[in-house]
Amino acid sequence: MSASFAVAHRNASRAPHNSADRGCGFGRSSRNYKLDPDIKWVNDVHVGGKKICGILAELTGNADWAGDRGRDRDQSEIVEFSAELAGIATSIEAETGKAATSDELLDGLLGFFGYLYDRFGDEPGFVIDEWAARSSYFRGKQVRVATGPAKPSPGVTDGLEQNGALRIRTESGEVKIVEAGDVERLR
Repeated sequence: MSASFAVAHRNASRAPHNSADRGCGFGRSSRNYKLDPDIKWVNDVHVGGKKICGILAELTGNADWAGDRGRDRDQSEIVEFSAELAGIATSIEAETGKAATSDELLDGLLGFFGYLYDRFGDEPGFVIDEWAARSSYFRGKQVRVATGPAKPSPGVTDGLEQNGALRIRTESGEVKIVEAGDVERLR
């Protein structure tokens, strides 16, 4: 199942949280299916160590407003995963034995996005707090971060900046701020 939507923000400073709040929204709405999701920074949601949802937020706009198109994906129809994907991907149906309808999932997502958006105006740190409560990656997770052509660097997650950027504490104790890149958990 796939969902696309557009959100116009009254304040462009709100835009950096798009992926984080969508992860929180999917995390909250997936609890309706008795799932215990874990948000990997910031655009992947996992259940039982397997990816159940990926989030893509694209930002357009100027300093006065920001528009955003997001897409949340979930394989909720009966799917036989290939051997390559079976160990890393899952679906609501695979986890619960029950198919999710797009209406059920979208109602939960959009309701929670509205709630987050309203709270953000009063408490900008609320999205970060909500994300921290739903992610084992928030603090203390051993990871390797790839941020482009440079060699991936290991470190330990150390929270989020107010704009949603991930803080990584390196082996030397330096804190590196990651605004975009791939985060891989080290086992």
